[in-house]
Amino acid sequence: MVGFVMSTGEPKITLARDTMFAVVMLVLNGFMGLALLLGGLRYASRPSISSAQRVPRADRALTVLGLVLPNHTRSTPGPVLSPFQMVSSR
Repeated sequence: MVGFVMSTGEPKITLARDTMFAVVMLVLNGFMGLALLLGGLRYASRPSISSAQRVPRADRALTVLGLVLPNHTRSTPGPVLSPFQMVSSR
């Protein structure tokens, strides 16, 4: 889907990054929400503040590592991954 979005229309520099950010946020929130829901149903527990605080923490950590950190690496200028980073992230 990301490849299709990038291949249509006029070229935009930040389109790939913005598309991946949207995909990451949707997938992570979906998986974490589903995991919390199924865990709550399985163990018949009531929601607690500590479990509600874990989801945003995990989202932030994964988002920083995958989307913010490449903007501040010294291997390539700009908000792009180096070839080594792209290979190691697969």
